Amino acid sequence: MSSVSDYLENTLEECGGLGRFQWLLIASIIGGKISITWTTLMMSFGGAIPDWSCQWGNDTTIYQNITIESKTCHPPQNYSDLACVRKVYDDSMHTVVNQWNLVCDRDWITQTFTTIQMGGLLVGGLIAGQVADIIGRKPAYFISMFFLLLFNLVAAFSSNWQMFAAFRFLIGLASGFYLSVFFVFVAEFMPRKYRSMIMAIPAWPIWAAAFGGVSYLIHDWKYLHIATAAVTAPFLFSWWISFGYGYYAIAFGVQQLSGSLYLNMFLLSIVEIPSQVITYFLNNCMGRKWTTFMFLVLATVSGTVVGVVQMVDIPAKDGLINGFAMATKLFLAAGWCALMLLTTESFPTVVRNMGYGIQNSVTRVGSMVAPQIVYLSQHIDGLMYFLVGALMFLSAICLLGIPETRNKTLSDTIEDKKHKQYQEHKHEEKSKDFFLSER
Repeated sequence: MSSVSDYLENTLEECGGLGRFQWLLIASIIGGKISITWTTLMMSFGGAIPDWSCQWGNDTTIYQNITIESKTCHPPQNYSDLACVRKVYDDSMHTVVNQWNLVCDRDWITQTFTTIQMGGLLVGGLIAGQVADIIGRKPAYFISMFFLLLFNLVAAFSSNWQMFAAFRFLIGLASGFYLSVFFVFVAEFMPRKYRSMIMAIPAWPIWAAAFGGVSYLIHDWKYLHIATAAVTAPFLFSWWISFGYGYYAIAFGVQQLSGSLYLNMFLLSIVEIPSQVITYFLNNCMGRKWTTFMFLVLATVSGTVVGVVQMVDIPAKDGLINGFAMATKLFLAAGWCALMLLTTESFPTVVRNMGYGIQNSVTRVGSMVAPQIVYLSQHIDGLMYFLVGALMFLSAICLLGIPETRNKTLSDTIEDKKHKQYQEHKHEEKSKDFFLSER
């Protein structure tokens, strides 16, 4: 008689072994690892000591002509009565050191940040296992991702080093949760012969190398924290944030189009009307998921085209920008309509309103970012539309893991939803076996 574990292992093999679900799960988890990598390595840049020097003086005078080796806390031998009245830092990099003057008698604080963060990792690792066993691996994983996003974002606005230290601990706590859950979450869905493959994927060094490149470009610890929060967000609410950003970026950026402002406002609005009608028919013919996916891909292409055209000098440039910008707005409006229906039908009745409300609120994150990107795009040609294209592409990839809801009854409870998904999976496997036997 086989054990329960053998039965589950055989079930995994019979369901396809390493199938599409497993690959999507691996991609999601490995992609999300960018957040934990950047978070953990943050202090490798954030705690770096930029070049600095002292201005020496006393209560009444600052001596500008005293030359002394940089990064020295003590006055020259001939000027022992002077003190370092002000520290002057190299502006080429901005870290927590020059943010809060963490040199000389305060230089111990920088390394303490890392120790505090690792203490949070320790505590998070101790309690994550019990929490994951109680509420499940998936909720624990997404809770850790949510708090990594939140704590990194708030840490960027720390008003003093004590507040920053507190958030380094909280970030470590969320990181401990992630590291204790992510491998178990994936491994339990993998056949035994493929489990070692998860550890062979070099996600950490790849994301660590990317962090080095981003640090080289940004040079500011605050923006690095915000960037870390930003790369976490797509793995939580990617579709809604992307639509919120893309839609409102184009709407708020209408003044950057050529021609009459008022005519462009009218055309960008009126173009949404056919999208409502088109979506109605496609939702019933193609399904909610694939309708959303199709418009995401089209928005990716048209948005990228606008970005490219804005960067080059070609004939009829203004007309091309206006035309493809309106096409992008049409695709976004149509995709958003399909996504609203897909989201509503995906939740069971007991949590449908709450789930839809949360997703709708998350949309406003993209809407809040959009005006700032519109401002930046005035100085960086194509930035706004390249971001639209990139976000739509990422959302299209993530959408592949969402089940279709066309021609399916609405579930009343979470248990009912799980039961229906199980029955649908069994039916698909039977159909596959029948097809193979007929061949």
